[in-house]
Amino acid sequence: MNIFKRGKTPSNFTGRSCARTVLWLSAMFALAVGFVAQSPGQTRDVSTLFPEPNQVKADFPDDAERYAAFLALSTSLNATAPRPLSHAAYVKSFVYEGSYNGL
Repeated sequence: MNIFKRGKTPSNFTGRSCARTVLWLSAMFALAVGFVAQSPGQTRDVSTLFPEPNQVKADFPDDAERYAAFLALSTSLNATAPRPLSHAAYVKSFVYEGSYNGL
């Protein structure tokens, strides 16, 4: 018994029909779309994760702390928000920058 003996027809990727290829390609496509595409429920605006400017002003009564907080929030919002900015993210970023520039 020779375990290294090859059969007369070598097994190839597609087999005897194209059904295996079609199933394999459709499975890869489904995986790619499933991992890349976002569902409508997942497209939450990133600006909702950041506090309102009035809340920051109430939490930090000292000007130096308020300046540092607004600078950090503005930098973080601009770094995490996808481009182009949504209207809410743009307004919040504009208010953050105006707040720390006005101090």
